[in-house]
Amino acid sequence: MKKIIRHIMVYLMAAGVALGMSVPAVAAQNVATPSATVKSTCGFVAGTTAFYYYHCGTGKVKIQVDYPISNAKMCVGPGKTLITYRGSNPLTNPKNAYYVGSC
Repeated sequence: MKKIIRHIMVYLMAAGVALGMSVPAVAAQNVATPSATVKSTCGFVAGTTAFYYYHCGTGKVKIQVDYPISNAKMCVGPGKTLITYRGSNPLTNPKNAYYVGSC
């Protein structure tokens, strides 16, 4: 159910960006930013050496980072935020991160 809601929010966010509306960041992969040269996505990104959250909106927002054995919340500003570097222990690597509210 959580994934379905996220997919709906991603669709609504993409529609809002296409219409030029300001919308809050939603954890989603492969949602284009409204810039001419799109190089990043909005939301959680698992890179080869680190995990990031791209906040495509303005102002700070609170995200929840899901780990295999726990969760954590953190505030992030606009743009790219490093969550953590990829570790050799899979229990320390986040599985997802998504918008939960304002800071």
